Amino acid sequence: MTDDEALREALLEINHLRAREAAALREANALLRGVQRMNTAPTPGRALVELLHSIAATMACDCVAVVHDRSGDAIFHPVVGGDLGRALARAGAQFTRTSRLVLDLALTTWWNASVGPYRSLALVPIVVSGEAAAIACFSMTPGSFTRGDIALLNRLSELAAQALSTHDLAERNALLAAVIDGAPIAVSIADTSRPGSPVIYVNDAHCRMTGTPRSDVIGKSCEAISQGLDGTPDRERLRAAIAARAIGRFETVSVRHDGTRFDSDLTVYPVALQGRRSYLVASQMDTTERRAAERERDQVRHRMIAALSEASEGFLILDADGTVVLANPSWRSLFAGAPCGWQEGRRFVDIWAERLLVSGVGHKEAASQAEARLAAMRSGRRDHEETLPDGRVVLLSETSFGGSQCVSVATDVTRLQASRRELALRAAAIEAAQDGIAIIDEGGRYLYMNSAHLDMFGYAAHEVIGHSWTGLYAEDVVDRLRQTVLPALARGGSWRGELIGRHKSGGPVEQEVSLTMLSGSGLVCLTRDIGMRKRQDAENMRLREQLNAAQRQEAIGVIAAGVAHDFNNVIAAISGSALLLAENEEIAERDRAHARRILKASERAGNLVGRLLDFGKRRACARRIDATAVLAEASDLIAASATGRIDVQLDLPDETVPIVIDGTDLLQVVLNFVINARDAIEGGRGSIAVELMAEADPGGFGDIIIGRLGAGPYAAVSVTDTGSGIARDRFRAIFDPYVSTKGKDGTGLGLAVVAELARDANGLIAMTSTLGEGTRFTLLLPRADAPRSRPCEREPAVPSTDLTLSGRLLLVVDDDPDAGETTAAMLERLGAEVAQCCDPEDALEAVRDDPGAWDALVTDYEMPKLDGHSLAASVHALRPDLPCVCVTGRRDVSVAGTPFAAVLTKPVGSTELAAAIVAAVMRKEKVLQ
Repeated sequence: MTDDEALREALLEINHLRAREAAALREANALLRGVQRMNTAPTPGRALVELLHSIAATMACDCVAVVHDRSGDAIFHPVVGGDLGRALARAGAQFTRTSRLVLDLALTTWWNASVGPYRSLALVPIVVSGEAAAIACFSMTPGSFTRGDIALLNRLSELAAQALSTHDLAERNALLAAVIDGAPIAVSIADTSRPGSPVIYVNDAHCRMTGTPRSDVIGKSCEAISQGLDGTPDRERLRAAIAARAIGRFETVSVRHDGTRFDSDLTVYPVALQGRRSYLVASQMDTTERRAAERERDQVRHRMIAALSEASEGFLILDADGTVVLANPSWRSLFAGAPCGWQEGRRFVDIWAERLLVSGVGHKEAASQAEARLAAMRSGRRDHEETLPDGRVVLLSETSFGGSQCVSVATDVTRLQASRRELALRAAAIEAAQDGIAIIDEGGRYLYMNSAHLDMFGYAAHEVIGHSWTGLYAEDVVDRLRQTVLPALARGGSWRGELIGRHKSGGPVEQEVSLTMLSGSGLVCLTRDIGMRKRQDAENMRLREQLNAAQRQEAIGVIAAGVAHDFNNVIAAISGSALLLAENEEIAERDRAHARRILKASERAGNLVGRLLDFGKRRACARRIDATAVLAEASDLIAASATGRIDVQLDLPDETVPIVIDGTDLLQVVLNFVINARDAIEGGRGSIAVELMAEADPGGFGDIIIGRLGAGPYAAVSVTDTGSGIARDRFRAIFDPYVSTKGKDGTGLGLAVVAELARDANGLIAMTSTLGEGTRFTLLLPRADAPRSRPCEREPAVPSTDLTLSGRLLLVVDDDPDAGETTAAMLERLGAEVAQCCDPEDALEAVRDDPGAWDALVTDYEMPKLDGHSLAASVHALRPDLPCVCVTGRRDVSVAGTPFAAVLTKPVGSTELAAAIVAAVMRKEKVLQ
């Protein structure tokens, strides 16, 4: 090697050494400045900031920051120098993973120019309190840093890591001091490494709790911590623990600065630091309220246990281990059977298994059931019923709490179950009741309504429950209820009456309602549908009226029969005498004509008497008659029925009108129509037209009121007046018995009798009427060629033989002397020899004297002492073959079932009487032959 080369190498070596020395000097100066600035800083936090300023100056950069990796984001804090954002998203690993030298940040993908206007970066990672971090230097000029800068920064980062750790420790200590100082628990610290173990710290809570100023405590012996009442056990233990610098927890009664006492919990524990320093830390809590609450809790617990012991319900409390904490007497009584009983401290499963063993369950099964029962009790809230061996029913409410602890409440519900069944029966009875029952709350809304009530109004339950009662009534009924019924209900507590409800369909609901105020609030409503009852009552009233009418009719008939019987005897005497005169040729023809008129009038009077006898029991005998002749013969009587200035017109056809009816019945119908027409003409001035039609169409005479339309043909008699008229809705009513349009002047019997006569003749009654104009009544009767439903039985068969009674000895008995004499005279004219007597007993005595002397007996029926039936029977007892003929005013006597050979109705003609006697005698003689 030449000298020049050696010289060049020496110079290079010298330059290299100088560079290294310069770098070392730079590094040393940087470290020295950093340490100096850290040491002169007043706080650890300020020391860290001063170190960062030193690094910025050494690195000649624009910004220095400590970078933390928090959840993948780069967090910059603290920062000195230029502006730098708070964080850079998702860049934590870019800063803290390894040392980096970035010549131009603009070329990277993870840098965001919004964080700062920097182009180059030099960073070194560090670890602070176990957390990844880094020291980062930023420059606004690209390529500002070199590898040498990284080496220098690496040395400075150690100093920065130490400063950060010191800063973190200072922050934690400050936080701890703040927590202790602001804690609600009293804290005091004594330095036990110094003589007398003086108190070096007490927090604010200690001053507030004891009422002692901090200046009176600091520097005093730690014995001050145990200031309180002497002689208590925990106080002596506390003093011993302080003297021994031992750990302990004590319940004491302490004394405040003002001398008042308070309960406290005091905990002391020694703290030894590295070296020779040792401390005694005491924490104290005022437990006055807590201990008072505990004492109150204990008192409440004792009272609760005493109350549960007296409770009728059974109580069982188990702890978390399943042992018995409490089993009151009621529980022990309900679940007796365990040999060792329900002592506190015993396991539930052992007691329950013992009960099962006593009842005959095997050991294994008993243990299994007991475990299952405890598990069920611990499963949460559970309510169920259990039937005990003695038949009682117990409701068990079991609840778990605090984990595995549980309580079970047993209530004997045997009576409750019976009450429930009774209530269920009552509810079923209410629901099944035929009367409607509803409950209404104080707001007027339905709470309940049974099926009968719902059916009555046609609603379903959901349509009315919760709705106002006013929906079932019309507005006028609601107004009446509010104005009269509800005030009366409020005064008296109940109300009963009739209301008209409104059916769902809109129709009326006639109801009888009973309202009763409930003891609490609201009311109960009982209702009954009386619509059917009212209709039934109306029907019953109608039937009663008909019954009364029938009874009156029967009474009238009885009276009429009595009157008619006596009157018939008079008519019989008159008609018989007139007949004798009319047949006596010795009398002048003029006088005989008078007798025939008397006879005709007697016959008509006899028919009228027959109507009295037939009142209420139709016995008329329908005959084929000529209606034209009957009405013509009675024209004078028809005209005489209308008085005053009423014009009566009788319109009869020239031809005969054959019909089948009793002639007197026809005349009675026409006369009733004429009399009603007369009474309907107000003021006595008007006209009445009586018209007989040989053939008539029933459909042309208005409404058919009486009878059923037959095949016909029909004849018709119409009576038309110009009177006041009759309302159409009254057409049928006027034919009911005792219904009259004449007020107190009417009997209500005339048209009722007419209706009965028409029905008996298979006829019809039709009518038309216009109020204020007049009325027309029409009787339609089948013509004679129409069939009749019943034959006439009145006329006895008359034999075609000579009616002479010559040589016959007859006995005539009648309690009316005139009638008896008339009958005897008629028989004597026919050649008979007649013995007459008025006393039936005398007649019986005459037959008894000589039974064979008599050819026939002619007797009345109604007689004193002995009626005609009894007389004939007694005579037959003396002489069975003696013919007996009854001549009576009664219409209900017939041959059937009687001892009579014939029955004739008064008045009777001589020919009819002779024919009956001759026929009876001939039948007797024929039998004897």
